[in-house]
Amino acid sequence: MKQNTADGRMKQNTAERILKQNTTDGRIKQNTADGRLKRNTADGTMKQNTADRRIKQNSADRTMKQNTADRTMKQNTADRTMKQNTADGTMKQNTADGTMKQNTAGRRRKKQNTADRRMK
Repeated sequence: MKQNTADGRMKQNTAERILKQNTTDGRIKQNTADGRLKRNTADGTMKQNTADRRIKQNSADRTMKQNTADRTMKQNTADRTMKQNTADGTMKQNTADGTMKQNTAGRRRKKQNTADRRMK
């Protein structure tokens, strides 16, 4: 269905056509072919899709992809318990609360397969 408006502009209502229209402040709102809405806010930080998709936004309290002081997932802190390299590079240790695992210089060698371990 195609119809003309009063000022001579063309509007087209088809399911497969991508409709682009300009807002009053010159920003573009665009409807994609599958009905998802992509829009830019005034400060340019939010991209929002439809309600069934997650909103990706940059905000001050976002902690997923932000380096904060209390983030311990990808941060080298004193209480980090994953794996930590010491200064000499030969030791991997956990915390000092009795659960220390360390590789000394003597344990870094590979174990040799003897003749009886290779036989089945």
